[in-house]
Amino acid sequence: MITSAGPHHSLNVQTKDISAAGAFLNTSEPISTGTRFLLRCILPSEKIKKLTGAESIVKLEGTVMRATSTGVAVCFDGECQIFGLKKEDD
Repeated sequence: MITSAGPHHSLNVQTKDISAAGAFLNTSEPISTGTRFLLRCILPSEKIKKLTGAESIVKLEGTVMRATSTGVAVCFDGECQIFGLKKEDD
């Protein structure tokens, strides 16, 4: 999910390419270059679930650097937070 920093607006996106520095996000809605955002990514990892008993969510902030007809290229600020999303029942 991506949330713009101005007037709050949320939309679901799909990551096409992601790295520590940024990502390309497929989106059906146009997002302007320069838009600040908060990106929340759910990490669907069985290894993380096995180790922690929870799925994890990563929160990243950054800026839209390039917009195309199919999505946006974003640059992360460099810091991220990882949280447990939910605990599995024992």
